[in-house]
Amino acid sequence: MSPTRHNLSRRGARSVLFSSAALTALLASGCQGGEAPTPVQTVTAVSAPTPTAATGPSYKQASANGKALNVPVPVMPPIAKQNSKQGLEAFTKYWYSTYTYAVQTGDLKLWLESQDLPKDQAIDYQKAMDRNFAKGRWTVGGRALVQAVDVKWVKQPVEPQQVFVRVNEEAISYYAAPSKTWQASIPATKQTEVLLTTFVDGQWRINAHGIVSG
Repeated sequence: MSPTRHNLSRRGARSVLFSSAALTALLASGCQGGEAPTPVQTVTAVSAPTPTAATGPSYKQASANGKALNVPVPVMPPIAKQNSKQGLEAFTKYWYSTYTYAVQTGDLKLWLESQDLPKDQAIDYQKAMDRNFAKGRWTVGGRALVQAVDVKWVKQPVEPQQVFVRVNEEAISYYAAPSKTWQASIPATKQTEVLLTTFVDGQWRINAHGIVSG
């Protein structure tokens, strides 16, 4: 899965589509004895942002007149390092906040480091993001706003854990100079995404992620 567009938005980053049938088959194949357990469903509305590192100067959102300034760096809360339903919920919210950080700064490091992506794909994603910020360019919008997290928790050692996430993604515009765009904007979207995750060496890892289709 590599970027195919000149830019990188989360549409490109979530280019894999999972159907309900495909998810069932994938999860069943990872279960002992070949039988998928009955998941415990919890839906958590997102009411507070992930804590961020303190900064000196005030944060300023990007606009048609210039790039974002002093963007707070997301900080993973301690609970997100727990191998539990609550820990996975917290980790999911944190991970989405790292993309919102990246789309404002061009820095995908935090977003990429929790994923099990082939090295060449990770490089492709960063190169695509770099193009959006080359030669003084910047983006406006594009934040991934999590509306709800639905964890399909099953007892260990069954893996992967499955998380459905309702996401509103803002429209994104690409600027090369004040009030001057260098390519077409991408409209806002609302979609449900899925993460397949495992807990390894004291931390959550994202094995696959995509948009749910049908």
